[in-house]
Amino acid sequence: MKGVLGIFEDREDLVRALKEAPGQGWTQLEAFSPYPDQELYELVEPGKSPVRWMTLLGGLTGGICGLALTIWTTLQWPLLITGGKPLISLPPFLVIVFELTILFGALATVTGFLYWGILRRLFRSLPYDSRFSQGHFGLWIECSEGETQQVIEWIKKTGATEWKEH
Repeated sequence: MKGVLGIFEDREDLVRALKEAPGQGWTQLEAFSPYPDQELYELVEPGKSPVRWMTLLGGLTGGICGLALTIWTTLQWPLLITGGKPLISLPPFLVIVFELTILFGALATVTGFLYWGILRRLFRSLPYDSRFSQGHFGLWIECSEGETQQVIEWIKKTGATEWKEH
């Protein structure tokens, strides 16, 4: 992972840089602050989580599997005593369909949370400077090797006191 780490002494310079960065075409941003800052979090927020789509996919898969399981088992071992009712009837099958929808949706949610929320961050190491814990602010911009010089020039203009190429 290539990029540039800019070190700022002033929070306002970092906020201005974060507001201008998407206009320059850089969207892979991380901000470092010595204290929790809601405005910085909102400026680097990656958007909506993809976990919701995994939940939907898991729920749909569970519902289809529940319907297929009940119909398949009924066709494999039919009861000859049905009392004139159809062999495949949806109302009794809906209990299994509902249960598997909830089960698969929950398992997909947990899997998505573990992947997108925890595991992905473990294998993505960001550069860190100890000064970020002592009053300085930082901005990591992920970019290609060809863009690093352009990012460095831009980060100089925004008020960074120091920058490091990684």
